Amino acid sequence: MNKIWKSKMRDGDKALRRPERKQPKRKQKPEIVKKRESMDEVTKMMKELQIRQLEAQKRMDEELALMRDAYKTQRPSPYYSLR
Repeated sequence: MNKIWKSKMRDGDKALRRPERKQPKRKQKPEIVKKRESMDEVTKMMKELQIRQLEAQKRMDEELALMRDAYKTQRPSPYYSLR
């Protein structure tokens, strides 16, 4: 197409217009959230998660200690007298 247009221009046919190219539709960019605010939210969430994890670990340790105590009391001692 360009070759035809250039050859017509050389011949003196100046009335021809150059064909317009179709522009592809541009995608809209997503909104950018302020980094400072988003980082503050992330750090807050991480602190809360760490606190929850520590509380859960403490509860698990307490339950494990109770289970150990219960197991020790149920089991007879291997060293008992026959008197």
